[in-house]
Amino acid sequence: MATQWIKNNVKNISKKTIDKKMQNPTLHDFAICIMVYDKICEKGAMKEENYLELKKLQKRFKKNSAYFTTNNLLVSSYVFIRKILHIFYKKH
Repeated sequence: MATQWIKNNVKNISKKTIDKKMQNPTLHDFAICIMVYDKICEKGAMKEENYLELKKLQKRFKKNSAYFTTNNLLVSSYVFIRKILHIFYKKH
């Protein structure tokens, strides 16, 4: 279900890459948590605050990118998660 939703909504990532990334338990669970949270949490201050926290986390990743720019697996995983988060940011 989640993999199919990502395939239908995330642009610029091949279906093969999505399948491969979703086999990683950490990426899979993170994506599922974001999707479930978005579905069960009603709009409001709590939801907005949590999305702000996710944006702060994303900024920290960018700020400290020198730590992992030489590791292609980490970079591609970050790009994958960033694209998933972008879908949810557009909704708010």
